[in-house]
Amino acid sequence: NRQPIVNSDAGLDLGPVAALAGLRHCLALPMASDTRLVGVLSLYARDPFGDEQARTLGMVTPHLARMFVALETPAAPAAAAPPARPALRVVASR
Repeated sequence: NRQPIVNSDAGLDLGPVAALAGLRHCLALPMASDTRLVGVLSLYARDPFGDEQARTLGMVTPHLARMFVALETPAAPAAAAPPARPALRVVASR
């Protein structure tokens, strides 16, 4: 529905892993570029997310969506080998 979901139960997405990791809350934000839904940014935490956190991340997600669209767009041929695309990594902290 392209609407953010703030502080839903992390167990709905992660199942029993959420409890094992001590994650209780989920912040899910749609990533849209123009009219295209590119993905959803889902963050998990032990403590509830605040309104300011949700608002700030909501301002970042359109930029992330455009980045993903740009990564999908083939680059113009170049004389030299094209640079390697950066790998996306998931980083978790306790």
